Amino acid sequence: MILVWRGVRGTLIRMRWPAVLLLFVAAIQESTPATPLARGRAKFEEARKAEKAGGDFDPAGNAAIAAFDEAVKADPASAEAWAARGEVRASMAAWRMPRGDFSKRAELQSAIADFDEALKRDPARAEWIAGRGFARWKLTVARIFARGNIDELFKTAFEDLDQAVKLRPTDASIHVLRGDALQEKAVYARFRADPHKADAGAALAEYAEAARLDPASAPGLESRIAASRKLADSPVAVEDRGPSITWSKTWELARREAAIRRIPIFFYVSGGAG
Repeated sequence: MILVWRGVRGTLIRMRWPAVLLLFVAAIQESTPATPLARGRAKFEEARKAEKAGGDFDPAGNAAIAAFDEAVKADPASAEAWAARGEVRASMAAWRMPRGDFSKRAELQSAIADFDEALKRDPARAEWIAGRGFARWKLTVARIFARGNIDELFKTAFEDLDQAVKLRPTDASIHVLRGDALQEKAVYARFRADPHKADAGAALAEYAEAARLDPASAPGLESRIAASRKLADSPVAVEDRGPSITWSKTWELARREAAIRRIPIFFYVSGGAG
């Protein structure tokens, strides 16, 4: 019996490390999404969590784009892959804008092209139409110093957002998205000394509809509602004709000058006099 026990024990010892290694490999495989599309979605979610926590969207966002590149190459007929890449590209560009980086127009144009490809394959997907509208809206904002009729500048963005609402009228999130676009259009119009009150009022109506459709979202909409109401009640600004580039030694001084001049967007050039 002793000899048999030792023999079994020896076998277990010899098998221990291969067995542990197999379990380790299986655990890695289980935790790593199997397809490029799944990996991209996981990385995109990671980027969103980083953004929400006040971190950097770019590292995980770039990894998501790389995974979606693989997904598109592996299956060019996959509307999901095209739309997913468009969404992360648009989200990344939008994340950079409040941080003073308006240079990623090409990223937004690529996002629009991705949504175009997805919608060729599935034309009635409201969330993708809304996603393209979001990318078009942010591309317009990236061209904030463009002269021209403001309704024309935002025209294609609202064509998409309006269509998305028609396709899915009970989706509170799409109403919020259209409200955000209207509110930003109103900000843009006011600082150009163009009419803005109608758009601010329309933004209020969108937020109210979203709160009606999804009462749980109402507390999170309070700051948007307050901002739109204040904007709707504000007079038209005198058009600022000062320089679009603010030369300041610090970002804070540039931001303060922008606030004094009542312009929504400014550029900080490091090392300038002032």
